[in-house]
Amino acid sequence: MRGYDFRRPDRFGREQIRHLDALHEVFARRFSSGLGGQLRALVSLEPVALDQLGFDDYLRSMPNPTVVGVVNVPPLAGAVTLELDVQLALVLVDRLLGGRPGPGGAGDPRRPTELETFLLRDLLTTAVAALAEALEGVGDLRPALAGLEYNPQFLQLAAPSETVLLVTYRLTVAGDGTCEGLLTLCYPASVAGPLLEQVSEALPAEAPAQDPATEPLRELLEDIEVGLTVRLRDCPVPARDVAALRVGDVLRLDHRVDEPALVAVGDMPVLTAHLGRRGRRLAVAVEAWRDRPALGWETAR
Repeated sequence: MRGYDFRRPDRFGREQIRHLDALHEVFARRFSSGLGGQLRALVSLEPVALDQLGFDDYLRSMPNPTVVGVVNVPPLAGAVTLELDVQLALVLVDRLLGGRPGPGGAGDPRRPTELETFLLRDLLTTAVAALAEALEGVGDLRPALAGLEYNPQFLQLAAPSETVLLVTYRLTVAGDGTCEGLLTLCYPASVAGPLLEQVSEALPAEAPAQDPATEPLRELLEDIEVGLTVRLRDCPVPARDVAALRVGDVLRLDHRVDEPALVAVGDMPVLTAHLGRRGRRLAVAVEAWRDRPALGWETAR
């Protein structure tokens, strides 16, 4: 859990964050597939967090050395950074050259050599291509790798107090000695703001926005399971016949097979449905939400 900093209130809303998260699902699939092809190994990219923080806090969180690709996204002003843990980066280079280092990586963290830098550019170019595919539906954006940096203190992409959106993944390479590390994408507000505006314009019109006060409760309710009850036409039976019922007795119902049934949550009817079967099991086919007058046979409960 991240503490809330009142000196730096979140600049981007929950809905905007969701849009960016959806774009990066495409990025994760494309990059893991492309990198897996280069390494001839199974690669997975698992989302860890999507945070808002100050640019100076982001810089302080990075080790030195680390691998940072600076990605321009014309025609948007500014640049995005793609940071890879240097230990993992060296492991990826070794695998690209045919080695099979163990999970401990390629030794102590160090600055990559010129040859390793050339190979890392190739790997990061694959990540930039995946980012371009994720953004292709947003507008005429052309991400391109502009440079590679190993000392985060040399990055001058935003003011120290500027808000950035930080997308964090856990990158795992399976094989002889599984290895993993963190990969992050950082969007300064100067890039994220115009980008999210374009995303909103590119998305189809949505239903009217919910009341912000009820949004947290609505999200919690989405994962709660509720029991559904199928309600048929009432079947009156004398009390003496009910008392005489035994296992195996059959009750004749007054509900016709072609007559709609009600599907209720608790005591509240919410759907209409038709009776049927699915394989050997009895089932109902939902017809519609119950927004019309009560059925003729329905009784108050």
